[in-house]
Parts: sequence; structure tokens; C-alpha cells
Amino acid sequence: MLPHEAIPAGPAVLRLPVEGDADEIARACADPEIARFIPFVPSPYTRDDALTWITKTVPATWENGGADFLIADAATDRVLGAAGLKPPDRFGATEVGYWLAPWARGRGVVTAAVRALAKPAFARGVPGSRCTPTWRTSRASRSPTGAASPMRACCAGPALPGAAHPATSPCSGG
Repeated sequence: MLPHEAIPAGPAVLRLPVEGDADEIARACADPEIARFIPFVPSPYTRDDALTWITKTVPATWENGGADFLIADAATDRVLGAAGLKPPDRFGATEVGYWLAPWARGRGVVTAAVRALAKPAFARGVPGSRCTPTWRTSRASRSPTGAASPMRACCAGPALPGAAHPATSPCSGG
């Protein structure tokens, strides 16, 4: 669906995760908020869980037509989170999922990552994405796009050429 190359995303870059990222991924995913919104994320989340995601889950997602990226700080390459497109359904629609480390929230990272994923997906003919609303809506939990959960967003389709509407839905993994 998408090329495996890094994708610039404003203050971040979307790139493939490597084994050297495992410790920071484990530290980020140990955040109780991630476990709260992604029920199948192991808790406690360990380095071995991160390595499984890097070496098994990510390649399987790509093999099935989806895309999983690590969100890294564009200047330092520090792990900020992960974002990906689930393999398309029978209609070609997909779902954008993400999780974001506590230290990365409130910086526009989610907005940039979702838009960076959506633009090439729509350009390649993805017609849209399913959205399932979350029930967490406090101001403190909102992403810069207004998404109710700091862990999940999806795109309904392009509003303007090259633009996407981030919305909300339960997280699908990372």
C-alpha cells in the first residue's frame, strides 16, 4: 500500500522500527493510558513485547497490505509513538491506528502522523477509513486534532485535495 521509506510528518518522521528502538517502545507502551485504550497490548509491556512487534507484527502487517511505522522525532530520532494503516478491507477502506508516548503528546505529532499516512494512502486509491468513536472526551485527553483519545485516530477520506480528517476510534495496536 505504501512505500517502506521514511515519511516526513511535521515535527516527526514515520519510519520502520528497528530492534534498537525496543527499549523506548517498551517504556512508552508501559504507560497505563496506552493499555487502557488498546486492550490487547500486554500489561506490563516488556522489551520482548516490543521486539515481537518489531520483528513479527510489523512485517505481517506489511505482508497483508497494511503499513506500520514508528513515529520518531525528526531532529533526535527519539521514539514518539507508532502509526499505521491496517490492511484494506474488501472495499479497499483501511483504518489508521496509532499510539503515542506520554512525552510526545500535545505537540502536534498525531495530527502530522495521521495526515502523513493519509495523503499517500488516498493518492494510491484508498477510498476511506472506518471510524469507531471512543468514549473518552475530556479536554486533557484530546489530540491536537480534537481526537478524543491520545491513542487512536482514523481518516474518513480527503476533505480537500491532499488533506485528511482525523477522527477517533479505538486503537488497533502497536
